[in-house]
Amino acid sequence: GDNTNMSLGNGITDNGDNTYTFNMPSEDVTLGATFNFPMDENNFAQDGDTYTIKNADGWNYFCQRIQYDANIDGFNGKTIELADNITVTKMAGTVHPFKGTFDGKGKTLTFNYIADAMYSAPFQNTNGATIRNLHVTGLIEGGLNSYIGGLVGSTEGNITIRDCHVSTNISTTFDSNTLSANVGIGGIVGYIHYTTYGQKCKITGCVYDGLIYNPNYSGMTYGCG
Repeated sequence: GDNTNMSLGNGITDNGDNTYTFNMPSEDVTLGATFNFPMDENNFAQDGDTYTIKNADGWNYFCQRIQYDANIDGFNGKTIELADNITVTKMAGTVHPFKGTFDGKGKTLTFNYIADAMYSAPFQNTNGATIRNLHVTGLIEGGLNSYIGGLVGSTEGNITIRDCHVSTNISTTFDSNTLSANVGIGGIVGYIHYTTYGQKCKITGCVYDGLIYNPNYSGMTYGCG
């Protein structure tokens, strides 16, 4: 307020459970907060512009940083490395796209997910990203959601995917005959947004050997690749 100045430990009490208490002074007040993202070196480590995901908690932290930390700008110009085989249930790039380089180092990312939106994938949204040397497996239960990807859901800007092995199984109950539309599922990439001239999608040295299927009917779902 105009006559009152409080801060953490000086009029504002930390209750220890992510809540804080203060007594309202007899004037209007303006509240401000700064959020930090403390890293646990056992899960997620940084060495300059290179970051290492060590386990599933590290992946979850990586996803959180993309979603909430605007200063990191989707890890633009940074490299993320995977140090071990991990199993996860959280998508990266759900609000803000992943913009950096992800190097799987030949490790396996097992991704199991019940789709709750279009473009469901381990990397839901990317922009100018590179993904390389990664094996992805697991199951995405797509339901009626379209443009699901075994590796990337939606990409804008350039995308480079190199030396990746995608084994993700994708189920869908999307009935193209009833909905008069293509489900648009991609074994590697679900949807490419071509928004600028000269935009490039490069997929080299990759294989998709998973299964895209409708568990209820055969011959009812079109537009998969």
